[in-house]
Amino acid sequence: VNNIDSGPALLRNDGGAGNNWLKGKCVGTRSNRRAIGARVSVTAGAPGVVKVKVRKVVFLASEEKARAFAERVELRLSGDGARLRVGTNRDELGRGQDVGFETHFEIEAPADAAVEIRNEHGRVDLDGVASAEVVSSFEGVAIQRVAGALKLETRHGDVRVDGIGALLELSSRHGNVEVSDVTGTWITDDEATDADTDVASDDS
Repeated sequence: VNNIDSGPALLRNDGGAGNNWLKGKCVGTRSNRRAIGARVSVTAGAPGVVKVKVRKVVFLASEEKARAFAERVELRLSGDGARLRVGTNRDELGRGQDVGFETHFEIEAPADAAVEIRNEHGRVDLDGVASAEVVSSFEGVAIQRVAGALKLETRHGDVRVDGIGALLELSSRHGNVEVSDVTGTWITDDEATDADTDVASDDS
């Protein structure tokens, strides 16, 4: 974990389970309840190691005030053996004040990790994990190289999916959808398709 103004921390999963789990949910405060601007990027990393980096963007009248507020935004990690939850203390901030800020997460997870992401507002990029479940309300989603199954639900924003090794469950209400290289069955809201061939779809 890259910490601002202090040394990095290295986390190791000592759980006895066969799989690793990474779970993240971006939720905002009263002034930004939907966590507008929270971006999540997950890429494959070394076995047994999760690295988390958070970048803070604060919108205030002066750089001094923005830096002071950014220092109050803390990375929060919790886990129960083989499962790690990543988030911030943003629900504790901004009460009684109107401060706009974004948190951008960059996460490296083991290639055998099962990843679960919940993000209300902000882009999601995911690359090179064992399996994934992603719910994103607004902004785009790009997912590639998932060895197993992918369950993806989006409401608004373009979707690009490439290289899924098993079942793909896809629900997208508004936006362009591009899907390619799915070796398992592809299930959309109202149909199931064997998808050994590349599929591209445009749903505006």
